[in-house]
Amino acid sequence: MNEIINFRPPVDFRGIPAVIFNRHKNEQFGGFLNWHREIEITYLRTGTCKIFINGSTYTLWPGDIAVANSNELHHRIWFYGDCYFTVMQLDPAYFVYNDSPELAASDLGRLNSFDRAFETVIRDEELARLFDRVTESWAAAKKDPLLGLSVIADTCGFYAHLVRNHCRDRVDPPGQSSAARYISHTLDYINTHFAKEIYVGAIAGELYISDTYLSSLFKKGTGISISTYINEVRCQSASALLQKGASVTEAAFASGFNDPAYFSRIFKKMRGISPARYQIEHAEGKSPRGS
Repeated sequence: MNEIINFRPPVDFRGIPAVIFNRHKNEQFGGFLNWHREIEITYLRTGTCKIFINGSTYTLWPGDIAVANSNELHHRIWFYGDCYFTVMQLDPAYFVYNDSPELAASDLGRLNSFDRAFETVIRDEELARLFDRVTESWAAAKKDPLLGLSVIADTCGFYAHLVRNHCRDRVDPPGQSSAARYISHTLDYINTHFAKEIYVGAIAGELYISDTYLSSLFKKGTGISISTYINEVRCQSASALLQKGASVTEAAFASGFNDPAYFSRIFKKMRGISPARYQIEHAEGKSPRGS
């Protein structure tokens, strides 16, 4: 089931500056946009992937490393072929040095991630090697917590190389701060009011901008239209209700759809399966198909 997460709480790093996720994808669709405090780094190992970061879409090839800086909107959109990739999430607060003026003025002071940003797509064999070291030490530390110090050391080495070679000042394009605020407000509004009738004009009115301008900013900043996002949030809600035993009609009305037939068409378009079939295959206590 594809999740929409406009914002989620920080990861519990348990004193370690990085967490690692290995992912294998052979379906085309990749998920929906999200943002969070952590810096998210994707290392594509096999296949081809399109990734959306901060308003632009990039194609990744094996060996490419993509960086979504702290609080940048991002999502992996499409996968082509048999894709295997590793995701590293870094805690930016771990690398902030505010208590030592001398350290802040040194090269290590550039590790202040709230003032600095990283290149979006990187091809660097040494960085990839250091990434693998972090991955290996993190896997070992899961089995033996005493090896957590190795994760810290390897992560700091990876991060230092990233800063020295792929760091830039965080300079937002003109209007970027306002655009991000408008998009954030729209996401929050939809996530709060999805079960009711939603009018783009009402959202735009709260921001004192036109609905046409808001729609344009949203599409440019997220890669999807406002209506698509609304339907996805509603389908996400309906999916959860169907799993709990709600009827198709009940799930439709509770999730903001006024017409069960229209809901069924949208749900099948976005999930590739009808709501009725989804309910049968994903009922609580039953494993999803293919597992």
